[in-house]
Amino acid sequence: PRVANARMARIDAHTISVNVSERKPYALWCGENISITLALNGCWFIDDMGFVFDRAPIFSPGVYMEVYGKLDEKNKGEPLRARVPSSRFATANAFAKSFHVEIGEPARIALKDESELDMTIRMSGKFPFLAGVTIMFKDEETSANLIKNLLTSIPVQFPDNGALKNKLLYIDMRFGNKIFFGFEE
Repeated sequence: PRVANARMARIDAHTISVNVSERKPYALWCGENISITLALNGCWFIDDMGFVFDRAPIFSPGVYMEVYGKLDEKNKGEPLRARVPSSRFATANAFAKSFHVEIGEPARIALKDESELDMTIRMSGKFPFLAGVTIMFKDEETSANLIKNLLTSIPVQFPDNGALKNKLLYIDMRFGNKIFFGFEE
């Protein structure tokens, strides 16, 4: 499963060329549900298409983005050679990439039931108060629309971009252009 592709070519009557490329770790799949103990010792490498190809060693947090959710399994038992559901992973990953470029660094993505997705933010240089905040959204939303809505609503909700009275816990974007901000009491 570590081999992404292999190409063979005949050079001449006595020579064959074999080119092999390995899969590159893109993120970690750490189980169906978020769990601190599983994230510390039970994660697997996935490539940029969500294919599970090798057991991951233990890392400090933040080395790779973590992905949680059910797998489309080819083999029962361990997740090797399984795949994170392609369309759901593509949607979540597109948002995570756009978020990384525009706002900050995602820490984890959770593919939940009922077409719901969560992304937890590791840090944001643009909006520091977003560190640790979870963004909830749906599969059918485009990453461009989600980013546009975030970049429009955050400066309105937090005009001075400073310290908040109560800690921001989540941003709920599951209801179209309506965005809800949840705070700790």
